[in-house]
Amino acid sequence: MGLTKLTDYYRPKKLTEATRLLKENDGFFPIGGGTWLIPYGGSEVKGIVDLSESGIKEIRLEETSMYIGASTTLNDLLTAPETSSHPYEFIRETIISEGSTRLINSASTVGGRIALGRGDSSFLAGLIAVDATVILFGKMSEDVTLWDYLNNSELQNEKHIISGIEISTPTNIHSVIFESISYIPSSPPLISLALYLTFSVNLIDSVRIVLSSIGEKLIRLEEAEAMLLGKELDDKLIKSVSGLAVKIVDPAFDPKGSSEYKKAMAGVLIERVLNKIKDNRGGS
Repeated sequence: MGLTKLTDYYRPKKLTEATRLLKENDGFFPIGGGTWLIPYGGSEVKGIVDLSESGIKEIRLEETSMYIGASTTLNDLLTAPETSSHPYEFIRETIISEGSTRLINSASTVGGRIALGRGDSSFLAGLIAVDATVILFGKMSEDVTLWDYLNNSELQNEKHIISGIEISTPTNIHSVIFESISYIPSSPPLISLALYLTFSVNLIDSVRIVLSSIGEKLIRLEEAEAMLLGKELDDKLIKSVSGLAVKIVDPAFDPKGSSEYKKAMAGVLIERVLNKIKDNRGGS
């Protein structure tokens, strides 16, 4: 493993130039901070297109959304005032939970994390839970949700650039809740849950449930979401959803925690979070 065939390095000032380099040259790869490609890239890497000066490092609050440029680092997000309070504090919480060092977070970029799409990324799980949109430069079709992007290998292999993400502002204090289970607080989670849920009066009108550290890919519990939609959140429903999660989750082998343990903890996390939401709303 190593960049044994690397011959070219470019740092374009514009995304149009970066896109041209990627489309015209086989074996050219974009990088943000290079925390994965530089140490782990192989002989297939013949050229690097460094996006650090391409004008996509930005955190911007709009009236009903937040825009995050792809070259924004995780450390930028940890220290930004925009993520210090509701409704975007979940961004800090999910990044911190991953247990990366300050050095790694100062180099790791939002675009790089999306490109890797790792199944143990609490950060990506949180973004999927809020239905973040991936903005693609050099792609003619409409932008796509992060969940759809990570599950479309054909789209990922196209010669475009992830220029940023957009997050619609969560609508209320119950919208986004993150929970995880670790051996010790500073270590990466054995399993984590990001849950987005909103109500119309007393009925659940939107919900997304995302688990990380279950396998190579992030897991979205769409069957459990369907069970919750249109219902009033009560103890019976919470038990049913928790039980369903235990049945459908199929964790990959992990020396840090057995499959049966992770299945059980998936149910525990969902029950814990839904009970927290119910108690905050004064439910019974």
